[in-house]
Amino acid sequence: MQTSLQMALGAFGTILFVLLAHKKIGSYPSPLPKSENPTRELFEAITIWLIIFASITYIVLFGTESYPSVAIGGIKFSLHFFLVLLLPFVVEVVIHKRGARELGFRTPIAWKPATALIGFGMFFGFFAFLFEGSVSTSMDKLIIGFLSPSFKEEWFYRATLQSKLERALGQNKAWFFGGLLFGLAHIPTNFFGPLWEASGYSIAAALFRFLGQCAFGWLWGILYMKSRSIFPAVIAHYFADFLSGLM
Repeated sequence: MQTSLQMALGAFGTILFVLLAHKKIGSYPSPLPKSENPTRELFEAITIWLIIFASITYIVLFGTESYPSVAIGGIKFSLHFFLVLLLPFVVEVVIHKRGARELGFRTPIAWKPATALIGFGMFFGFFAFLFEGSVSTSMDKLIIGFLSPSFKEEWFYRATLQSKLERALGQNKAWFFGGLLFGLAHIPTNFFGPLWEASGYSIAAALFRFLGQCAFGWLWGILYMKSRSIFPAVIAHYFADFLSGLM
C-alpha cells in the first residue's frame, strides 16, 4: 500500500527538482512566436484536453472492455490511444500547418537540459525499483511502452498543449498550466481507479499523488521547453515508467 507519507515525500522531492530545473539547469530559449489569436489557441488546448479527460474518465469508470478498440498486429489499441495521437495532429498539423520542428521533432537546442531530463527519468525509474522492487513486464509491453504512454503523453502534453499555451500565455505560465493539466488528467485514476485502490482509499495519499503528478509535469515541461526536443522527454518518460520492468 502506498502511504500518504510516501506520496508527500515524492511530491515535495519532485518540486525541489522543479526549482532546480527552473533556476539552474540551462536557460530558457527565445519564446515561441506569439499567436495571432491567443484566445483561439487557449480554446483549442482546453477543448482537446477535455475530450481526452472525458475519454480517460470513461475508461476508469466503465472499463476497457466496453471501450472501442482495434487490433493491430495482435495488439489491441483503444480509441483513446488514437484520440491522443490524432487530435493534436489534426489541430496542429492539418489546421495550423505547423511543421515537425515546431512540434519538437528535432535535435535538442541545448544538451544540458536534455541530458538532465533523461537523468531525471532514470532517477525516478530507479527510485521506483528501490521501493517497489522489480516488476514482471512482458517484452511486448516494454516495446509498446515507447509508444504508449511515453511518446503518446509527451506528444499530447508537452509538444502540443504546452506549446499552445506558450504561444498564448508565455513561457512560465505555459509550463505551469501545462503541468497542472497533466496532473488533473490523472484525477480519475487517483480518486476512482487502480491508484485509488493502491493508496488504500486515502484522500491524503491521492492528493499528494496529484501534487506529485503536477510536479512531474512541471519538471518535464521546463526541461522540454529548454531543449525544444520531444525525444529526451520520451526517453525520460519511458525510463521513469519502465526501468523497474527492464531491471
